[in-house]
Parts: sequence; C-alpha cells; structure tokens
Amino acid sequence: MPGTPAACCRSRRRPDKKRKRALAAWNRYREKFQKQLDPVEFWVDLCKNESEAKAHCQTFLQLYVKASKRKRLALGPEEHVTEQGQPLDL
Repeated sequence: MPGTPAACCRSRRRPDKKRKRALAAWNRYREKFQKQLDPVEFWVDLCKNESEAKAHCQTFLQLYVKASKRKRLALGPEEHVTEQGQPLDL
C-alpha cells in the first residue's frame, strides 16, 4: 500500500542499487583508464570546478552511456532496436 513504511523502503532500494552500480562503473573506469588519479584529490578538484576533473567526468559519462546501449528484438518493420539499457536517473 502506498504511503506505508514498507512501500517507502521498497521505493528507496532501487535508486541505491543504481547509485552502487554507477559508483562501481566509475571505480572500474578509474582503475582502467586513470590509475594515477587520486580519488580524494579528484573530488576536491571537482568541487573547485577544475576543468581537468570535469573532463574526467565527461569522459566517464560518455563511456557509461555508450556501454549501456543494447539491441533488443522489436515487433515491427525493424528486427532490432537500439535502446539505452541503463537509465541515468541516478
């Protein structure tokens, strides 16, 4: 039933999973492409609006969105449709 504590908890679980998945993707990106990047210094630079930190975020998000696109079967004139598999409502 909406409005009950149990319903409230259920609705909060999904965004937490999305955040964890996005953070795990960020950590994989950092380990694969930016090993020299100090995580604490990066977040401080991002808060200071440093252009290099913003560039790292933009690159990560571009790769994240590109990796989330999947082909699926479609009913209609096209056999397959490409759609984004990971909604980005983090």
